[in-house]
Order: sequence, then structure tokens, then C-alpha cells
Amino acid sequence: TTAKLLALSAEEFPRPVVSGSPHLDRFNCLLFAEMIQKTLYSTSHDESRYNLTGVYGENSNAAHGSLVFISTDGHRLSKIEKKLNCL
Repeated sequence: TTAKLLALSAEEFPRPVVSGSPHLDRFNCLLFAEMIQKTLYSTSHDESRYNLTGVYGENSNAAHGSLVFISTDGHRLSKIEKKLNCL
């Protein structure tokens, strides 16, 4: 299964410092989709507030392979954190 995500180019960000963290390039797609669905509803649809129109994702616990997604539209706030079972 593949997915297309609207995101900024990786070249626009500094390279992260990786220190023994598991690679999260392959993991359960259904879990990833569930996490997106549970945070996407609280993103803003107002294009003038572009900083609130997306979902923030972060590798929150590199040692255990956890991923956290957070979103807000200025009124609602969503956060989900799950341990990914890397493939």
C-alpha cells in the first residue's frame, strides 16, 4: 500500500541527528492511517491560517519507535501517540 502526503520538501529542514533510533521508514500503514484520521478532523480549513491546516508528526520516543501526531484549528486540539511496530 502506498500513500501520498502533502508536505514540505525535506531539503527545507536541517538533517536530524540520529543516534541509534530505529528506522521508521517501514511500519504498519493501517496504524499510520488511523493516527492521521484521529487528528485530521481538528485541522483548520481556513487557508489564511495555513499554519493550522496540517498535522504535526514527530518521532517522540526514538528508543521505542513511538510516533506522535498533533493538530489544532485554534478551537480543538488533537494528539495521538502510538508505538509503531516497524517492519
